[in-house]
Amino acid sequence: MKTMKKSLWIIAVLIFTLCMGFSAHAQEQYDSTFQVYFSGIDNRGDLIPESRTDANIIITVNTDTRQILLVHIPRDYFVELAGSNGYKDKLTHYGNYGIQTLLDTVNQFLGTSIPWYIRFNFGGFVQFIDAMGGIDVESEYEFSAGDYHFTAGLNHLNGDQALVFARERKSFSTGDRQRGRDQMQLIKAAVKAFSNGEFLRSLPSFLKSIRDCLETNVPYTVALELAGAQLMDDRPWNVVMYGLNGTDSTNGSAYVMEPDMNTVEQAKRLMERVLAGESLDQNADAVDTDIASARDYQSPDLIRQVQTALNAAGYDCGTPDGIIGPMTQNAVRAYQAANGLESDGKINMELMNALGMGY
Repeated sequence: MKTMKKSLWIIAVLIFTLCMGFSAHAQEQYDSTFQVYFSGIDNRGDLIPESRTDANIIITVNTDTRQILLVHIPRDYFVELAGSNGYKDKLTHYGNYGIQTLLDTVNQFLGTSIPWYIRFNFGGFVQFIDAMGGIDVESEYEFSAGDYHFTAGLNHLNGDQALVFARERKSFSTGDRQRGRDQMQLIKAAVKAFSNGEFLRSLPSFLKSIRDCLETNVPYTVALELAGAQLMDDRPWNVVMYGLNGTDSTNGSAYVMEPDMNTVEQAKRLMERVLAGESLDQNADAVDTDIASARDYQSPDLIRQVQTALNAAGYDCGTPDGIIGPMTQNAVRAYQAANGLESDGKINMELMNALGMGY
């Protein structure tokens, strides 16, 4: 029975790759390593050719070592457009030039030769998650966004919840940096879901759901080979995440992030190590120091102290609950504006010094 299920699964994947989004012309192969650029685009409805990209993640895979490295590139990274002879803008805007120009720009910036891409839009992402029966995602923080509340630890999310989780940035003092980590957490959770037999139960609806919401140039031969390899090798994947960082800046009146080239070079080294057959350790090799140091500002105990201080200063946060919800964010922004601070709604050292907390 197990062998029959595997055979049926391979046949289903064959039909899917021939009839849907995978390239039916390219015949490329891979040995045991490959890289893919993942782009989440800023639109619902039909998957349009040109649109801003809100998620930018490089996926580096070594099937022999079962190692996956996810590298997040911030959407507002200020980089040179491929083939432009020096023109620079936010990475997200280059999605308006089409996926190939976007991929060429990423390759030029990183010095890579990534051949393949996968594009999702927001509506497609929701359908994708719902077709899986939801997804179990690890959240590093407790926070509220939209109509949903997320706990620190494991959360089972449907498609709408997962989209809010992937898009939220205002709840975090590190903004888009933490949003990138949450997006990588979703990919990490998807890898785990695809690696067990439970996925077979949702396969028909899964295939149907992504017909119109996914675009990729991954060759169908590669997709088939990967599917077969996963069925024959059920060793767990080691998924490591790393986020590029930078300095908040402006280009004219627009916000941009100037790349921190130290983090860029570290990402290059990590990708090279995976391709060379090395295994990585999240805590030893890919620690995001800026995110790690910012976590202190997201602890529930500290948030409650800030809420108490804001309430005492006449800025209503409601009952201190340790959660940065809309009411707390509004109170923070109002206090910041009244005290000559940047009114970004973030809990940080400047805010706490102004409140006299001495943190």
